[in-house]
Amino acid sequence: MYFRLASVLFLNSLLIFSCNCNPEKKIKEISPQTEASFPLLRFEKDITELNADDTGTFQKLENQYGTFLKLFCQRILNLRNASDSISRRELQRFVTDADISLLKEKADSVFYDFSPYHRQLIFAIQRFKEQAPSWHVPCSIITFISAFNYRVITTDSVLAVSLDMFLGSNEEEMYSSVGFPRYLSRKFSPEYLVTDAMRGWIQSEMPDDSAGNDLISRMIYYGKQQYLLKQILPDTPDSILFGYTDEQMKWCIKEEANIWAYFIEKNMLFNTQMQQYSRFITDGPTTHGMPKKSPGNVGLFTGYRLVKAYAENNKTDFRTILQLKDAHELMRKSGYKP
Repeated sequence: MYFRLASVLFLNSLLIFSCNCNPEKKIKEISPQTEASFPLLRFEKDITELNADDTGTFQKLENQYGTFLKLFCQRILNLRNASDSISRRELQRFVTDADISLLKEKADSVFYDFSPYHRQLIFAIQRFKEQAPSWHVPCSIITFISAFNYRVITTDSVLAVSLDMFLGSNEEEMYSSVGFPRYLSRKFSPEYLVTDAMRGWIQSEMPDDSAGNDLISRMIYYGKQQYLLKQILPDTPDSILFGYTDEQMKWCIKEEANIWAYFIEKNMLFNTQMQQYSRFITDGPTTHGMPKKSPGNVGLFTGYRLVKAYAENNKTDFRTILQLKDAHELMRKSGYKP
C-alpha cells in the first residue's frame, strides 16, 4: 500500500469554487506550434507499460522523463541511490498496487481530457515569462500519481502535477481517511490545478532573499508571489488564488482596515519570533486570535495588498518590485492605507 503522508507539499492550497464555466472559455487561442513547445507527458499512463524484466521499457522511461523519473523514485517510492533493477521492480510494484490502480482510475475519470488544463498552463507560463523574463520556464508539463505525497514537483525544466491531489469534492471521504483535514481537502479539486501548479513554479523560481525575518518581511515575500500569480492568472477568481472561501474572501475585503490595525495594535509587524507570528502565514481553518470568519493564512492577503499598493502608487512593474529586497522600504513607499 502506497498511501502515506510522508512529505505532502501544501502550496497554500485553495478552496472549492463552484464554477460551471467551460475551462477553455477564458483562455486565448494557442497555436499548435506553441502547444508543441510545452509538451504534455502523462507519466501515470506511460509507467503502465513498464516491464520490470525488460530493461528496454525502463530505458525508454529514463529517456523520456530524465530527472523527473529519478525524483519520482526518490520522493514517491522512497528509493535512495537504488540500482536500475530495484527501481524497475519498485515501479512495477507501484503500478500494480491495488490502491494506486484505483487512484489512476479516478484520475482518468476526472481528467479524461487534460487538454483544457494544458492550454491554461501554457497561457499562464507565457504570461509568467512576460512578467519575469530572466527566470526559467518549464519545457514540459507532466501529470502523475503521487499517492497523496505531493501536489506539485518542479525541476529546472519540468512542471509536474499530481492528479490524485485534485480529484474533487466527491472524494472528501477518501482524503479524510488518509488524514487530510477538511480545510485542506475542500481545495483538492480540478479548479485549483492550474493555480497550484503555477504557485509551485513561482515558489521554485523566486529566491527567498528578504533582508528581514519579521512578520512584515514574510508577508511581503508571500505577497510578491501572490501578486505575480494574479498577473499570470488574471481571470481566476480571488477565492481560488488565495485559497479562501467566498465568505472569507469577502470578509478580508470588508475587514482589510481592521486586519491591518490588528497587526499594528498587537505589535506583530516587526515581530521576529516565528512561533508567535506563524499563524498569520500558514494555512488553517481560520487565523487564531482573529474572528472565526477570518481565513487561515490571512497574512497572504495583507502582503498582497501591500505589494499591489506599491505597484500602483509607484507605477512600477513586477521586475522592479522583485529587485526591492527591503520589505520595510516597500511598506513605507507603498502608501498602503486601508
